Amino acid sequence: MKKKTIIILFLFILIILVIFFALNWKKLFNNTITTSDEVAKFYIDKTQCYSNIGAISNQTTYQNPEWNLNIYQYTDIAIYIGRLEDYNIDNYIESLYINNINISESEKGSQELYYLNPLNFGNSDISNLNDENKINDELKYNMINYDNKENDIKYSIPIFFEDCSNPITLRYLNSDIVTNYTIYTTEPVEFNGSLLKNGNIDLEDIKTNISFDLNIVTESGETHTINLEFEIPLEDENSTIYDGEINVIDENINDNF
Repeated sequence: MKKKTIIILFLFILIILVIFFALNWKKLFNNTITTSDEVAKFYIDKTQCYSNIGAISNQTTYQNPEWNLNIYQYTDIAIYIGRLEDYNIDNYIESLYINNINISESEKGSQELYYLNPLNFGNSDISNLNDENKINDELKYNMINYDNKENDIKYSIPIFFEDCSNPITLRYLNSDIVTNYTIYTTEPVEFNGSLLKNGNIDLEDIKTNISFDLNIVTESGETHTINLEFEIPLEDENSTIYDGEINVIDENINDNF
């Protein structure tokens, strides 16, 4: 009788262990998910790339008709993510990060990639970019479980709302394309692509591509990864950045991962 009780107890413990491993194997083993439709939980809904030219004045006064400028080119990138299914444990986002960053070197300038406050998207001011915003090997986002779009303080650090309500925003910066560029005028100087044209900068010399991996780790322990590549837009079907600015929006992506 005692032996039978031990056997029953052993079988009961074994059943409990089997159930535990069946429910938690994804958490115990972190599985990297490929971008096949069968296992995908997310998709790229839309991307936007806004390119323009800016400049830093080397003058301490704007009274002098001689302008001395350092010219830079920037492209702001916005990536919108969506869920393939309604919310469940398999697509609840526990963490999100970017890594494996690659920027093809251009002929002119110094190239860097930064986290961008989404409220500054399209704003040419680069004074708010600092070493804390600069992306070296990896950019990890802080996950927020509620929407707080109006709070600019929150956006001063990389955050992503778990409901995917905000885009991932980055800024590519190619600084010092031209240094000490001099303009003589008493009229206001417009900082846009015309500076490149007037400075005889060939667009081929600042062309580049950016690629990186976007990774989402879910509550169930799965890692969903997709490689994204952007050719920095300096022209579209109708114009080039010489004419002012370039804004490219792609709403027909639907890449699942």
